[in-house]
Amino acid sequence: MSFDTGAGNLISTGAGGSGSKAKEVADNTERNALAGKIGDGTEVIVRNATIGDDADPTVQNPNKPSARYRYNKDGNPTTWEKIAEEESIDLSLYSELPDTAVTTQTYGDILEGTTWAELKGRQVIGVVLDFIFKTVYHQYDPPAASTNVSNQNIEVGEVFTVNVVASFDKDDAGDPNRVRIQVNGSTVQDTELPDALDYTYSDENVVLSDGQTRTYRAIINHDEGPVINDVSGKGKPSPGNIQAGSVTSPTRTKTARRKYFAQMSVAKPTNSAEVRALAFSQFDNDSTLNIPVINGDTSITIVTPANRTIQSVIFKSTLGINADHTAELLASEETISVEGGGPGYAQNHRLMHLAPQATYTEGTYEIKFKSA
Repeated sequence: MSFDTGAGNLISTGAGGSGSKAKEVADNTERNALAGKIGDGTEVIVRNATIGDDADPTVQNPNKPSARYRYNKDGNPTTWEKIAEEESIDLSLYSELPDTAVTTQTYGDILEGTTWAELKGRQVIGVVLDFIFKTVYHQYDPPAASTNVSNQNIEVGEVFTVNVVASFDKDDAGDPNRVRIQVNGSTVQDTELPDALDYTYSDENVVLSDGQTRTYRAIINHDEGPVINDVSGKGKPSPGNIQAGSVTSPTRTKTARRKYFAQMSVAKPTNSAEVRALAFSQFDNDSTLNIPVINGDTSITIVTPANRTIQSVIFKSTLGINADHTAELLASEETISVEGGGPGYAQNHRLMHLAPQATYTEGTYEIKFKSA
């Protein structure tokens, strides 16, 4: 016959019951509660087996995670007879090894030269995982500071304003706690921070003269970062967490420069205003300027700062004919004073003007510059 234990499992009440379905319980407490409710000879599997007194539900054996018992109703001296257990690695089998025994090569995280004394007191599963897998530690991402400022050329004499916004990506560091914004290496703002960082400094009405630069950067202090466990799932804390400290943003620079000026079919300029009104201009750190030429153009005008001059001026016709006008333009050179991007800051420039007898056909002037 069969007996329903109330958990939805039918267990045989026949003695031994070859082929019968065994009852599964969580621990010895649940097993003992079945006494008197199941038939003599019924087998029960305890998923969390115990050591010592098999009736004691408080003692767990991690090396034998499950065991099969047969119920012996009139057993003497025991009621439950252990008939099988699931074995796993048991370090106690090797307890006779001397503490000085060492490994002869590396396996996973068990390094060559590891002594038995280092392994005896450890959890078995940890040793097994270390034997099979090498730990992959977390790679700490350092914090980064930045500003919204870009490297930029500013014309000599131009008035400009820079709104500096400092920002911070803490990654694996601690929270930011202080921001300093520096202009030309000097601190212009020094602020203690909450967790959120969004700080702006306005550098207003700046004017640069020849040879000047203006630099911007942010320095962010951060707290110590957390220790993060390895990424291989073994729960080992990775070494080298990011300590409290500071990080500096890349330095961004505003650089004062003069400009080249050029135009086709315009009368030769006689003053600064007429030079600055020419159609084409670019900063003098660029080495090439291309000017489109249309049918009927009558002349070309080029103005360079005093420390720059032309290297070559080549007219490239759409008909495939090139003409070198470098020597002719150099021969026309004269001096003219040109102001900067704002009132004042005048400096002598080189003015070159060429008006051929015949008008131009369609093409391009390729102008290359060099230091004077």
